[in-house]
Order: sequence, then C-alpha cells, then structure tokens
Amino acid sequence: MISVLYIESDGDFRGLLKRRIEEADSSFHLETVINGSEAITEIEIQYFDCILIGQSQSLNSFELSKTIRGATNVPILIYALEDSENLVSRSYDAGADEFIIRPSLDHPLDLVLRIKMLVDRRRVEDLALAISTAGKYAVAVEVEGNIIYVNPPFEQLVVKNSSEIISKSLTSFVPISEKNNLLKMLKSGGESTLTVLRQNASSRKCRVQITTTKLQGKEASIAVVEDVTELIERENRQRSLHTLASRILQSRSIEELAKNTLDSIEIEFDSEVISYLIVDGDDLICVERRWRARGLRMSINSGNTMGRAVREGKPVGVKDFRKEPSLLEDSTPRSGISIPVKQKDNVVAVIDLRSSREDAFTETDVDILTSLSAYIGSVHKVIDDLRLAESSETQYRKLLDAFNDAVFVLDDFHYLYVNKRGADLLGYSDPSEIIGIDIYKHVSPEYRDLVKTRLQARLIGENIPSNYEIKLVKVDGTTIDIEVDASRIIFEGKPASLTIEKDVTAQKQKQIQHDKRTADLESQIEKRTQELLEAQQFAAAGRMASMVGHDLRSPLQSIKNAAYLVRRQPTRSDEMLNSIESSVDRALAMLEELRHQTRETPLKEEAVDLPAIVMGIIKDTPISEGIQVDMRLDPSIKVVRLDPLKIRRVIENLVRNALDAMLNGGRLTIETKSEGDYFNILITDTGVGIPKENFPNLFKSFYTTKSNGLGLGLAYSQKAIEAHGGTLEVESEVGKGTTFKIHLPFHPGQNLPEAK
Repeated sequence: MISVLYIESDGDFRGLLKRRIEEADSSFHLETVINGSEAITEIEIQYFDCILIGQSQSLNSFELSKTIRGATNVPILIYALEDSENLVSRSYDAGADEFIIRPSLDHPLDLVLRIKMLVDRRRVEDLALAISTAGKYAVAVEVEGNIIYVNPPFEQLVVKNSSEIISKSLTSFVPISEKNNLLKMLKSGGESTLTVLRQNASSRKCRVQITTTKLQGKEASIAVVEDVTELIERENRQRSLHTLASRILQSRSIEELAKNTLDSIEIEFDSEVISYLIVDGDDLICVERRWRARGLRMSINSGNTMGRAVREGKPVGVKDFRKEPSLLEDSTPRSGISIPVKQKDNVVAVIDLRSSREDAFTETDVDILTSLSAYIGSVHKVIDDLRLAESSETQYRKLLDAFNDAVFVLDDFHYLYVNKRGADLLGYSDPSEIIGIDIYKHVSPEYRDLVKTRLQARLIGENIPSNYEIKLVKVDGTTIDIEVDASRIIFEGKPASLTIEKDVTAQKQKQIQHDKRTADLESQIEKRTQELLEAQQFAAAGRMASMVGHDLRSPLQSIKNAAYLVRRQPTRSDEMLNSIESSVDRALAMLEELRHQTRETPLKEEAVDLPAIVMGIIKDTPISEGIQVDMRLDPSIKVVRLDPLKIRRVIENLVRNALDAMLNGGRLTIETKSEGDYFNILITDTGVGIPKENFPNLFKSFYTTKSNGLGLGLAYSQKAIEAHGGTLEVESEVGKGTTFKIHLPFHPGQNLPEAK
C-alpha cells in the first residue's frame, strides 16, 4: 500500500487526478488537502510514503516543499504547467526529489510509476543504510533479478557508476562457472567466496554473504561483499613459500640449489628470464639461467641491476628498461627484479627475474622472493660447509639445523632427528630430549590414525598427499594447529619421513574471529531488517488510527452542530437531541466494529441452527439489485456445535467481501456440504478475483486492497475458524471470481441440545 499526501488548490483537477490514480493502481491511497497548513497538520497526524505538490499562483509549492522537508524525509514530487530549468532548479533547491510537467488525466500511469520509483528508492536506501552501518562493506540490493541499489564501495569494487549497475543482475558480475552457486544463494541466502568481474577486465576474489527478505511484497536479496583478494593471495603466497622451501631443502650442491630454486620460481612466478648467479670475488657467475646460456660472466662493478644488488645489498627493480638502458646488459625485457642472497651481511648470490611486461613484479612478489632468499642463504652456507662432510647423514643434519622452520625425521614410531626450531615448537629446551621418544605422544588423539596411515604408506613408497593439517600436543599439554609438508628420504641408510611443520594456530584464531565477525554481521542485518519490518507495522497502525479518526469526524461534527443549535434555537431541542443520539450511535458502531475485529475472546460453543444463521445474515445484509443470491444448504447439516457470535461474524465478513468484489453485479453462492467427520461452508462470488501475488498476505492483520479498509476481517476470520479446530482456505482466479471454504469438525452422532 502506498499512501500519498496530495496538495493542490484546484479542486476539480485535484479530485479527478486522485480518482484516476487510485483507479490505475489499487495499491495507492491519496489524502488530499488544498493548502500548506492543512498539509502540515496531516503530516503530524499520519505517515505518508510520498508527498505530491501542484504549483500554482495560489500555492507556492517551493516554499511549501522547504517547510515540509524540515518536518519529514519522505520523497517530494512537484509538478507545474510548464517546464523550465529555473523551475527544476528551484524544486531541487527547495528539497524536492523530482520535478515534472503537470500530469495528464488521460495517462495517470506515468505519474503512478514515478511515485513508485521514488518510494521504492527511498525504502531501499533506508534498508541499505541500516545494513551498511554494520561495517565498511560493499552492499547491493537485488529485487526479482534486478539490482535496485548499490552503495559507493560496491561501485568502486566493480569500477562502474551506479547507472551502469542498476537493473543488472548480480550474476552478471561473476564468471559463468560461478553463476549457479550465486543463483542458489540469491534464492535462499548463504555465504561463499566468489570471483567478482570488474569493468577493466580484471577480477577480485570476494567473500559474498546473501540475506533474503521481502521488499514491497517482492523477493529481495541483500548482498554484503568483502574483497579478500589480498588475503587469499597472501595465504597462497605463504603456502607457496613453505612448498618452495621444502624443495630447496633437498639441494646437495650449489648447482642443485640453483636448479631447485629456478624450478620453484618457474612454477610460482610469471617471468620469461630467470637466473641464479653466485658471487666470486668481484664477479658474478651465472650458475643457472633459463632461456639463456649458462656461464655468462660479468663484473660486479657493471651498471646492471645484478651488480647493483650486490653492491647495495638490497633489491633493485626496474619498471621499464627502455627508460634506463644503462641497466640493460644482454636482453630486451620491459621490467625486472634482482634479489640478493645473503649469509649474514655478505651477498653470496643473486636471483634475477625479467619480464616482457611493464611493471610485472608486485610488492608481494618482492616480499616472497626476499623471504625465499633468506632460506636459500642458509642452505647456501650449509652447502659450503657440506663440502667438507663425509656422509649424506651429516649433510642432512647440518642443513636441517640451519633451517628456519621446525624439521623432524621420523620412522614408524620414533623421532630420529629434530632441529632446534622443532624442539622449540613442542616446548623442549634441547633437541636431544626428543630423539627416540614415541611420535604419537605429541599427536592429538583425533589425528593419530591419520598420521599413522600416511606415515607407513609414505615409508613404503606410496604416492600420498604430502600436505595436510593436524593438531600437536606440547609438553605443557596445550595444543597447536600445525601445517605439515612431508616427504620420503633415506636417513642413516633406511627409509624415513622428513616433515617440515609450521605453527598455524594464530591463522586459525584469525579465521575463528572472522567467522564470529561474519556471524555478528548477519545478526545485525537480521536485527536491522526486523526493525524495518516493525516500523512498517507501526506505520500500518498509524494509518488505521488515521482512518478511524477520519470516519469519526462526521458524527462528531454533527454533534457539535446540534449542540450549537440547541443553544441558539431552544424550540428545536428535541430534534437536535435526536440528531445527537443518532450521531453517538454511529460513532459507537464504528468503534464496536474495530473492537470486534481486533480483540480475541474465548470460544462459547453451543448448539446452533446453522441454516438459520446463514439465512439471517442474507436477510440483514443490503444486496444490490444486480446481484443474484443462490442458497445450496445441505439439509443433513442443521444443528452443529459452534460459537454463534464468532461464526456469524466470519460468514458476515466473507459475504461482505464477496459483495464488494461484484460492484457491477454477479452471483453470490452460499453452500454447505458434508465431508466425513467434517462439514464445509463455501462462499463463492463471480467478482474481480484475487491476484496470486496477494495470497501470502491475505490473512495478515492490516493488509487490505480496499481504499477504506482496515485489513482486519480475514485475519479475524482465520483465527476464529482455527479456534474451532478448522481451517479457512481460498481459491481465486482473476476475472472469474473467488471461493472461501470454511472447513469445520462435525459430530453427526452427538446428542446436541436444542439449537439457539
């Protein structure tokens, strides 16, 4: 229902436009006034969804708009007989939301659509504002497959302005492979990580949370979007670093170290040319270069990036070699990066990457390569020391001791080797305290079967996953989350399992906190949505109070006039007292009507003559000449046990609704039928019918399609029938008519007292 306050000084035009709008769309109700003072009074009394103002010589719509804007934030639409930039500008300056040419009485639907658009936009903005205050997230609202609102963060995310987004579907911003997943979420809600496509052909990984709700009686979906691209990339890079380090750990010589390093970089980085060079005095010697000949020799003092990386001891990058040709030695790339490999403060090698793309290497690439270089530096030193070692076991021990992550060598059940970081991880002061003890002592019970199965399979050479997560128990009894990278090696002449283990407890806690924040956000969204729904209910109650007040004005005015005449013309006192009594009776009848439809009272069942009740209702109800009444009462259904007042009120409500649906005439049929242990009362009309989209709201309090209705009759009727243990059902087809079916328990064998 859309309630409009219509302010127009031209009485003829005002009345005609009001009627044409309400005929064009039955969901509209226009309250009309002629001047600003009446308008302010109405705004104080009741809530309106929109305010429509006609500009004329006797009504300054611009000053009135300023005054109204100070009292309410609802949309304001001004119309005038002519169009000009001055009038449009004055309308917006006065706080109006839109200015149009005076609407045609022959085409009221154009104005109806304008008002609907303003009202829907304001309701969506209020809803989205309530949601977006839960955090700085991108928010979009979609109704029936069309986006109707986005906030600025959402526009920035997809690099589009709102006019290019509105009326599209959210599914148009994800790849085809993810559309079905998003469609399911739009129907039933949920959360998932999706790829969001941007205007510049790039994409972002986003965590998308969908909440479904109702907006103007239509299915709506609210999407709260968080860009997690950097978070995912960082996590992937951390895992990559862990994987790269475990490969490099297998190196036994400088040549093997260079090969393993470049093998790893080829997998993880987009680079056409990669090189591993070692420092030899004043020279750099290329040990391994992909797509270039090995053995290239150049001076450290040369002007290229590799020489500078050695001299300065820090990364040296070039975004475009064409702008710095002096740094180019033997190729024509567009960008590059050189990372020094250090042992303490000494640079022992350089990792060099080149790309044909401009600015190809990000800060994240530099960070991951710099971290990797620290591992390589440790391995590089160990390899130098290992040249003096006599056995592979000694080489392994020194290599693993120098490694920065926790490293364990295991057989079926025992620790064979642990480095210092591994001892620290489990809470021991020295690695010697761990050698020889049962490994399952430190594995959390729920993971012991998994670890045992994988360890034994790995030792016999089976191809099983090398990466997984488990929980370990430290010496003090606390548990930690561990990410494991395991591989099969030969240790002291026997098969063993080499595991590199990383503590990810802090990351797990961050994930738990994120999940909690997500749950809190969902709770806030639900709370805000409920507040909006409650606000709509208060508005409905306000509209009901306004209707009652409006209806009572007439009898109260009659009483006031009669009292005045009694004082002025005492000879007419009897006549005026009769008028006062009649007006009081009318007012009481109105209030009694409302009281009967809203209060709930206990059943007072007794034996009643059902046909007599039905006949009495038809007799007491005014029925126009164009309506034919057809009674089909089953003679076997006569005396039944019911609350006579409630059942009479229910049938009266349904009969009145049927008559209201046949303003141009038709047939009213009232029928009773037996159905086993139940009996039915069917009330059928041949009127306008009820649209399917109205069915979900028919029995809700305050819902009505009548301009002067309260929306309480069907709600009361359903509750009354359910209190009898029965049901109230409806079938309808637009243009053909409607049938309401009352389905009640029936006791044909019961000895009932005489019907009342």
